[in-house]
Amino acid sequence: MARQFLWAAPVVLALAGCETITNARDAQDDAKAAPGERTPTAAEIGLPTSGPLTLEQVVDAALAVNPAILQARHQAENAEAAVGAQEGAFWPSIGTGSQDTYKYETLNSPGKSPQTNIAHSFYSAGFTVSWLLYDFGKTPALLRQAAALSLAAQRTLRSTEVTTAFQARSAYFNLVKQFELLRVAEDTYNDFLAHRDQTREFVKAGTRVPYDESKATLDMLNAKLTLIKQRDAVDSAQATLANAIGIAEVTSWTPAEVEPLPPFRLTFDEAWSEAHKNQPALLAALAQEQGAKDFVDAQIAALYPSFTASAGYGANGSTFPLTWNWNFGPSVSWVLFNGFTNYYTIDEATASLRAARANKANVEQTVWLNLRTAWVALKDAEERIDTTEQEVLYGKQTLDFANERFKVGRATSVDVADAQASYAQALSDHVSAKADYNTAIANLWQALGVTKWTR
Repeated sequence: MARQFLWAAPVVLALAGCETITNARDAQDDAKAAPGERTPTAAEIGLPTSGPLTLEQVVDAALAVNPAILQARHQAENAEAAVGAQEGAFWPSIGTGSQDTYKYETLNSPGKSPQTNIAHSFYSAGFTVSWLLYDFGKTPALLRQAAALSLAAQRTLRSTEVTTAFQARSAYFNLVKQFELLRVAEDTYNDFLAHRDQTREFVKAGTRVPYDESKATLDMLNAKLTLIKQRDAVDSAQATLANAIGIAEVTSWTPAEVEPLPPFRLTFDEAWSEAHKNQPALLAALAQEQGAKDFVDAQIAALYPSFTASAGYGANGSTFPLTWNWNFGPSVSWVLFNGFTNYYTIDEATASLRAARANKANVEQTVWLNLRTAWVALKDAEERIDTTEQEVLYGKQTLDFANERFKVGRATSVDVADAQASYAQALSDHVSAKADYNTAIANLWQALGVTKWTR
């Protein structure tokens, strides 16, 4: 009977926790790891490795499989499970078991000598129930701490999503920028090449000196070096974008032309107020601070006794049938001295609280700096866009004038090269200003703690 009771309880518990155990075993199986828990291929997440790619595809894929998000998501699940585990302390604890042992006992019979030595089997089986009644707020404080840490983990997940979306957008804008700079470099090289060929013909005709041909050739070679570097920059931007998504593959994407993001209408003070309310990194720091306060409460409450109700029902004896017994009653547990460990744990919890408060201040200052930096960068990009548009216009005019003057012998190769270089720089400045504008807007969204700002 005892052995039957021994096997019955584990079977019941195994059936009740079947899904939980299955999930745990699946997590142990590397072959069942989800994308993000392992590095997926582009095809696996529905992305091409070459050809057109939109900004929406990039952001959606990054939010789905970037390992930073998967890690933060599972950490949030971990913290949520910790809340459930802590809530279990409010429920009764039920245990069961049986024992089949072989005992060797020495029996003393009153008034008789010598002692009697007996060897025999001993059996026991039964169950016990215990229920915490009161512990001066220690368990509720630990539950509040777990809930605060769970909230912090959820906000950290949101912060990770915001950061990942920004990094994906920023990498995409950079790829667009590098492609446009590549076109500028190609056009500039072709212009210098055409100028070299033109100068060579003029030298053959005797209307130009060999120096002009040498200077034009040198300018062409410098433009070719710039073109080579810019091709490498495109390859690097492709790799950066793949990493921002969460894949590790050589790609040859062609980004779609990106329109300027919607204007940001908030003043800086309004933006700072919104960041205070919405920035998940700051809200996570606040939750961590509250959790640290609750842990101080729990450690102080640990100085006091805990009261528990317990009951048991079981059978034991050396022969069958066994003798059944039951017990019920309250119990008190109080550690009066443990080498001052409790006091040190209070000091530890207090230091953790102060550290959490300092971390909150640090996060707040970082959010403010990021917001201010993005705000200044946006204003800078807006002004540079207007200025570089004029720069491109006048740069093209200057280059046209220089080429016409060169054809009639009223300008030198140096004049043409300077005009060509100035025009190429104007085009590059305009490309950078447009890319910086979109990046600054996306950075402001990140500083506000949103993946996209629609107001």
